[in-house]
Amino acid sequence: MLHAGWNLAARRAFGDFGAVWWGLALAGTAALAGAAALGQFPGRPSVPFFLASGVFNAVYFAALSSAYSGGELALVYPVARGTGVALAALGAVVFLGERFAPTGALGILCVCLGVAALALGAGRFGRSTAAALVCGAATAGYSVSDKLGSTRSHALPYLGAQYVVAAVLLAPWLRARGKPLHDSLLRHPRAVAWVGFGSMAAYLLVLLAYRRAPLGYVAASREISLVFGALGGWLMLREPVPPRRAASLAMVLAGIVLIHLS
Repeated sequence: MLHAGWNLAARRAFGDFGAVWWGLALAGTAALAGAAALGQFPGRPSVPFFLASGVFNAVYFAALSSAYSGGELALVYPVARGTGVALAALGAVVFLGERFAPTGALGILCVCLGVAALALGAGRFGRSTAAALVCGAATAGYSVSDKLGSTRSHALPYLGAQYVVAAVLLAPWLRARGKPLHDSLLRHPRAVAWVGFGSMAAYLLVLLAYRRAPLGYVAASREISLVFGALGGWLMLREPVPPRRAASLAMVLAGIVLIHLS
């Protein structure tokens, strides 16, 4: 729900890159400050992983902003999420040596097929779709690095550090766009809050899940957000949910049920 909520906010701000950047910067700074107040700091063994995740997050948020500047939530969201879960599951097998029970593997396949059907049902390929594919690849990248790094540090400073890294990397691009830094903060304060703190709260839960379950299962289970995203697009953006899209969402749900039964 949190993930679908902040994506809905980003789409309603038409992918304003400044709003995305402010969300990253403020949330990352707040997370590090809160962690420091609790005496928690990123562990030295986690440094390579949160740096890598920071780079992947910079690519992810830049591509997501570009995708939402001209694409519908119903198109961008499933393509980005679906590509991410498929590649994350592949990365779990290749880089982490994970193996799935037959029921779990079938569940992941159902999720991927359902998401592919959602993306293909959009019926067009353009800049927004290409940017959404980049989002999915970046999601898989930081999913693998975070699975490895989440056990080497407290979750809050680890996540705050990678958000700050991403914000620092994206700052030159923001300045090159020529808009005053405060412009997006004043125009879209709710989007800034949702993108920053909504995404951070959602991913803190994911980092905790990585400590308890295989990456492939966690990545696939996160696709429940597609259902909430479809509902949000329908109720708040008046985007239609035709029968084909509803059937694709049902396949995603069936896959998630299979994963949890495995």
